[in-house]
Amino acid sequence: HKGIEGAELGQSLLDLYDFTYVLVTLGAEGMVLVRNDKKPLHLPAVTHEVYDVSGAGDIVAAVMSLGLSSGSSVEESMWLANVAAGIAVTKPGTQTVSREELESEAKSQRNVFNRLKKFFSGF
Repeated sequence: HKGIEGAELGQSLLDLYDFTYVLVTLGAEGMVLVRNDKKPLHLPAVTHEVYDVSGAGDIVAAVMSLGLSSGSSVEESMWLANVAAGIAVTKPGTQTVSREELESEAKSQRNVFNRLKKFFSGF
């Protein structure tokens, strides 16, 4: 299971370096957030139809950076990055995700995030 392997990799990086958290992308299995003294948090991939995975990791890094620099929590940023990656893989080659696409998909997924927000607070 990639989630367990990803969590182990993330924990190894936390042990080796002085990171606050590590986010590991898992391809079709989503992503896992590993933080010191907390359980790993796994989000399954949010996809409709996968066309091409090229650049999905870059989208995750960009949207995580955007979220964190805008004051969002790491969990909110992770969720939004997961949504963005789900959009990116529906396009051929390395493509951008527009603000409009991200807003539209995030709004349609927001009820999921609101339910998960309570879950996130327990970690």
